[in-house]
Amino acid sequence: MKRAIDGAVYDTDTSTKLGRFEYEMCNRRQAFPCNDTLYQTRGGAFFVVGELEMDLGDGGDRATSILYEVIGDWDAQEWISSGEVETFHNPFDDPRQAVA
Repeated sequence: MKRAIDGAVYDTDTSTKLGRFEYEMCNRRQAFPCNDTLYQTRGGAFFVVGELEMDLGDGGDRATSILYEVIGDWDAQEWISSGEVETFHNPFDDPRQAVA
């Protein structure tokens, strides 16, 4: 999936998946399964893709809402270090690469 935000493209297929957080969002009548996945683009930018699965009624029909959010380095580091995140790769644990 890819989305253009403020003139830049954020593509889950070409970015590195860093971590995933699964939770439930509740309203008065039901709980909705949700998950947020943190990605880092090849250029080093971070973004979160949130998915919310909703029940559309009595027929058993469901719909998934997908939201993209661009976040900064500090927010990405806090996100991946928080609580119950399943971490696939933590770029903040890696030493900085040398540059010429």
